[in-house]
Amino acid sequence: MKLDELLPTATLGRTGLQVSRMGIGGGAGLSSPDVEYAVRHGVNFLFWSSDLHHHTYRRMSAAVRRLCGSRARHRERIILAAVTYVDHPEKLPGVLLDQLFELGVDHVDIFMFGWVTSEPGDVFRSAIGQLRDGAWLERFRDQLGLRRAGGPQERSDQAMADAVGVAAGLKDGGYARFVGASFHDRALARRWLDSGLLDVVMLRYNPVHRGLESEPGPLLDRPAEERPGCILFKTCSGAAAYFDAYRLRDRPWLPSPADLYRFALRLPYADVLLTAPRSRGQIDAMVEAFRAGPLPDGPAAGLEHLGGLIRKVGGLDAGGDT
Repeated sequence: MKLDELLPTATLGRTGLQVSRMGIGGGAGLSSPDVEYAVRHGVNFLFWSSDLHHHTYRRMSAAVRRLCGSRARHRERIILAAVTYVDHPEKLPGVLLDQLFELGVDHVDIFMFGWVTSEPGDVFRSAIGQLRDGAWLERFRDQLGLRRAGGPQERSDQAMADAVGVAAGLKDGGYARFVGASFHDRALARRWLDSGLLDVVMLRYNPVHRGLESEPGPLLDRPAEERPGCILFKTCSGAAAYFDAYRLRDRPWLPSPADLYRFALRLPYADVLLTAPRSRGQIDAMVEAFRAGPLPDGPAAGLEHLGGLIRKVGGLDAGGDT
């Protein structure tokens, strides 16, 4: 069975990568067997963090190693996005060491800088160039191999060097096929998009936070080959958290998680919606929601109204939280 017969798919912007619109991350502690269960049900986009919330993401590491490691039989079927929240690109070698050592990969499809708060500039430009540079990766590998023998960390250093050594086969490409970043500040995201440095952008969107539609959404509302790939996060949790906070649970109708995901599927440039299931039961429910497709106009209008009500009750407009 083809991937698009299991789940809706999209082209991830100008990367050309074919992705399931349902992506899975390990932020809720999904186990490795359950990650592989999701892949069998059509998910081919995996999101893994090497630092922030790593205590939950590490539960999926074994699955990522089996599916994306240097010895994986069908590596080309999986799109792996690996994110770091380390705040400066000059620390990149340490991040790569962690990812290579833990996952046993020879490359990632997308290297993500998470929760970016800095302006695009020469330091990031240099780091992004290194991520795409096979020669730089080879020099990095060689440097690890030159660790002083007999030192107190000889055993662990050698293990890490062996892990990085799997990259030796990358003759033409670097560690990352593509580079992306996630943002909470949409104006900053716009400036990064204008810089042309990113292949993929990751942004918040849900019925309570619809600011993406005005900025930088218009920049993304173009044919896939003319724009960066777009991943959405907090499409469910980012809205659901407000229902209890503003005491709206007694309303006659409240959206289900499926409604929230289907609401976000209406954006034509939403290539991937990142989900964080905890169990196979939640995976099944999400798969069913994505198969159902975008929410119809009537229920979507109801969600827009509810989101506006929450914004009014919570004073979110006055606080600039869009």
